[in-house]
Amino acid sequence: MTETVLLTVRGEAVLEAEPELAAVTVTLAAQDRDRPQVVARLDAAVAALGAMLDRYPGAVDVREFGSVSVLPEGERKRSGFSGSARVILSVVDFALLGELVSYAAGDEGVSLGGVRWTLSPDSPVYARARRAALADAAARARDYAEALDATVVRLVEVADEGLTSGLAWQGARVEGVAYAASGSGSFAGAAYGKGSGPGMEPQRQRIRAVVEARYTLSPPHQN
Repeated sequence: MTETVLLTVRGEAVLEAEPELAAVTVTLAAQDRDRPQVVARLDAAVAALGAMLDRYPGAVDVREFGSVSVLPEGERKRSGFSGSARVILSVVDFALLGELVSYAAGDEGVSLGGVRWTLSPDSPVYARARRAALADAAARARDYAEALDATVVRLVEVADEGLTSGLAWQGARVEGVAYAASGSGSFAGAAYGKGSGPGMEPQRQRIRAVVEARYTLSPPHQN
């Protein structure tokens, strides 16, 4: 009796989707002759930013407070202190980006870093990409079986790319994520929306998923 044939194939899918999150870093700066005053001004700036964001409930998914630094100015003779604080925002309502630009333009102590467009970690797009990759693997298995004058019997094993060889990575990932930034490295003074300049519009995301699948085939027909 002829044994069945074991076939290993690779399935791949590439999808495009609109971004779901915009990561923005807001930098707040303050200067004063006294260090405690710099700290107080930074605290007030953070509170003012928080109050502005509170006017747009649901627009920000996550607020993270980054590093805070206060350093003396001048090398030999101290002329005062300068400080900065970073607030990292994960924005889900992109209309808020325009408000942030206006907010930064109206306060010289506020600047915005580049926008990083991403998908949500639990985005259903990843699942769609994985399913499409598995469907591609099944289609390849059928193509091989037809070429051998055999039929696919059953699926034996399926895994994310690299798991069968020990070089694994997650089965769906984003590629070609676009970063948007103005030429000066800050969005302050820019306009958000139509005609606002390169990179300010949401950048489509490219999601790639790869799976490895093993099938058994019926014995190829012998002529």
